[in-house]
Amino acid sequence: MRLKNITKKLKKYYELGKKCRLRHFSQIFLKFGGEMMEIYGIGTDIIEISRIETSINRTKTFKEKVYTKNEIEHIEKKRNPYASYAGRFAAKEAVSKAFRDRSEKFFSLRDIEILNDELGKPNIILYNNLKDFTKNFVFQVSISHSKEYAVSTVIISKKDTK
Repeated sequence: MRLKNITKKLKKYYELGKKCRLRHFSQIFLKFGGEMMEIYGIGTDIIEISRIETSINRTKTFKEKVYTKNEIEHIEKKRNPYASYAGRFAAKEAVSKAFRDRSEKFFSLRDIEILNDELGKPNIILYNNLKDFTKNFVFQVSISHSKEYAVSTVIISKKDTK
């Protein structure tokens, strides 16, 4: 999308926000698959892959404290597992950031599982307190990495329960 088109869309959302007297960007509604959803939170995290590699090699229990058994099994099959570990770590941190200011941190990173579907798209699976708390939410996640960094962005939207 060209910068001119993006600017037009941002102006449109700004005017919509003024017209509806929105206090926060998170009150803007997104339309996913024909369903209207209010943004609950947005989180982004970036991490150096070498930091995760060092943590894994230095602390024997690091993987078991941060990743689920399914994640470890999936990642260990990869040619460059450290980039995948870092990407999933960034995604878990992005989920945590998307919840900031909205709830207490009542979950661990192991309560967030990132697994890929058959097409390779990452999906978020939640456990324990987080699963119960997020029954009415939809998660969108993107993970990417270069040689040195892994980055992830998560958008949490409220389901339209009407």
